[in-house]
Amino acid sequence: MRTFFYGAVVVALTACDGHPPPAGDVDANRSDVGPVDAARPDGGGGADAGADVGDTGPRIDSGVAPGTCRFDMATDFFEIDYDLRSDVRRLASAAGPTSFGVVFSKHDVSDREDLYFVEIPSSAGPPLTTQQLTDDDFTDQSPVIARTSAGWLAAWLSNRDGNVEVYSLAGAASGWAITPHRQTTTTSIDETTPALASDGTRNALAWAEPGVATVAQPVDASGASLGASVRLSPPGAGMIPTSFTTTDTGYLVGWLGPSGDVFVQPLQATLAAIGDPLSLTVNHDGDGTIDAVGSPAGGAAVYGVVPAVPRHDVHGHLLQSDGMLFHIEQAITIGEDTGTDAAIAILGGGYVVAYRQSGVAPVLRVLFLDGALQEVSRADLVPMSATGGPITARVSGDGNVLLTWSDLVGSVNHMRVARLRCP
Repeated sequence: MRTFFYGAVVVALTACDGHPPPAGDVDANRSDVGPVDAARPDGGGGADAGADVGDTGPRIDSGVAPGTCRFDMATDFFEIDYDLRSDVRRLASAAGPTSFGVVFSKHDVSDREDLYFVEIPSSAGPPLTTQQLTDDDFTDQSPVIARTSAGWLAAWLSNRDGNVEVYSLAGAASGWAITPHRQTTTTSIDETTPALASDGTRNALAWAEPGVATVAQPVDASGASLGASVRLSPPGAGMIPTSFTTTDTGYLVGWLGPSGDVFVQPLQATLAAIGDPLSLTVNHDGDGTIDAVGSPAGGAAVYGVVPAVPRHDVHGHLLQSDGMLFHIEQAITIGEDTGTDAAIAILGGGYVVAYRQSGVAPVLRVLFLDGALQEVSRADLVPMSATGGPITARVSGDGNVLLTWSDLVGSVNHMRVARLRCP
């Protein structure tokens, strides 16, 4: 049985003292921002709660219902770092009981690329002191992170053994007590796109060996291998693990295929494939972004499509508890609402979805959806750039939400987070 989430968001945009304004933010403190369209015609019936904000600034849509979330720009928006390079990136994040962990890579003044970690309290307060996890003459990049039964676990790519391999590093639950780096792969080719999934008990790493296969490896909370690795795809299959998450019975990997289809592959707890890959897209129009989440009650995937250049939309698909498809492909962005780089997390009996609303003034848009992926309420949080990379969404053990993303402004990547407090 599917349950429904009827939460709403109450948003206060106040002065962002002490923080640089978001990309393109020319009007973040508009006096005319207020609750509007709590029940939009395209997301469920009801009358407008107020007048829409003009097209030149963010529109804040909020409603009144049990389980409200709040966002205050002065206390819940942070730029955690920046990097003077122009490639698209993804900040990786994980949720703990009362905090979030975020890992990212950046270049130093000598153009070395190292990894960094910052912990962010889930309910109040600024980010804690940023810790540098690597400090060497090698390129350390593409980090991912999970919260395990023992604490934080990060993985990344490094060329420290001569070619690019997957490494991991474990940190304690009470703080990042750095342990020795652990090398997961020892091949003669360059690995790509590491992914990490954990439900607190089961943990697995996945990565791609270009032109060879996509591989998954069960690991313990320290990153040590548990049993043999599993090849998830034959040579040339093009399965690049863009999304990797746990389900009720195992795991789910998602990727964009050469045909333009967005695929998911349900896996057993042993990482063995359950049937053939499943296509989420009807029109072979995926834009390469996908995020998915699973639970005993089911799950969902959100992904970008390009129905007509230059328009980008976000679609969704409900999943069963084992990652198999449920129902049909659904449009998340409707009418004039467009977007990309979407992320999804389970909140209450429904979902929270965030994406780059790619209209005239791009903005970080958050949708609160029920268990059938129908919109209940929405909020536009902060202006953002039109590009920068996928968003991540995580929900802490005490029910708060963290969104992470990078805004590419000129040649500078601004790494940013927004916290929604959902008491």
